[in-house]
Amino acid sequence: MKIKLLIMKVIIITTNFGFIALNEDYEIASSKLLLDDGASLIEAIDKGILTSYEVEFIEELSAMYDDILIETNKPLNAYESIECFENILVEKGNSYGKHVRDNLYDIIGDISGFSNEELLEIAHNQYMEASKNKITESVKTNDVMIVETINALEDLEDSTGRLIERLRQWCMPYLPELDKLHNHQLYTRLIAFETTRENIRNSPLLEGTDVTLSDEYDIQMDDNDLEIIKSFALSLNALYESKNTLEEYIQEKVHSVAPNLYDVAGANLAAKLIAHCNGLENLA
Repeated sequence: MKIKLLIMKVIIITTNFGFIALNEDYEIASSKLLLDDGASLIEAIDKGILTSYEVEFIEELSAMYDDILIETNKPLNAYESIECFENILVEKGNSYGKHVRDNLYDIIGDISGFSNEELLEIAHNQYMEASKNKITESVKTNDVMIVETINALEDLEDSTGRLIERLRQWCMPYLPELDKLHNHQLYTRLIAFETTRENIRNSPLLEGTDVTLSDEYDIQMDDNDLEIIKSFALSLNALYESKNTLEEYIQEKVHSVAPNLYDVAGANLAAKLIAHCNGLENLA
């Protein structure tokens, strides 16, 4: 006679107070409370991170249960490093999780001995600390982005400043009239996309400027020379485009994280002040 093995299942529910394990009859099978470290658990839940606490709890339960069902938003492969992975199932929402959430303070109170009022205060402190940590992390991220962006802008300004002088010297023999054009990026675009005197003379890019190319002055340039100049100008134009993108980004970023400073100093100066002070917090 074949004996049917009894398969035992446990369901793990994650809360801001820690982990609760229920059996299939909705009874508390085990728990791992983190009342003193709830803020880090809240942050982990928010980021979808598998914590060492959860791993330890799963491994403890695997010694007593055949199947472990975890109510979580994390994918199943998040648990593949755990030794009992083949016995783990995940589910985004189920009746066990709803039961725990609907009766959370009573369940945690029975396990911990704390009153509802005490648990409410603990939860309040946990969420306050988690919010503070999130803001601090956000500020640090903003600091890095602003500082590195303004540093990159300064590097680009230095590079484009040197390279445009080189391009102008290159083009002076056959385009002397363009020396009156003080807009460096427009100058670069004309060379990059029009290149020859004839094309530049008829280019719509010159509209609105006081630059005209004489029909009488027409020095001939070797095609290979023009190709080299064009290639150089295209590369320089790409640097200008990158510079424009970074300037737009720094405008939006500084306006978002430091609107008062933005209004007073403008985006670039505000960003340089933030970089000089090593962060928004130090500037404040």
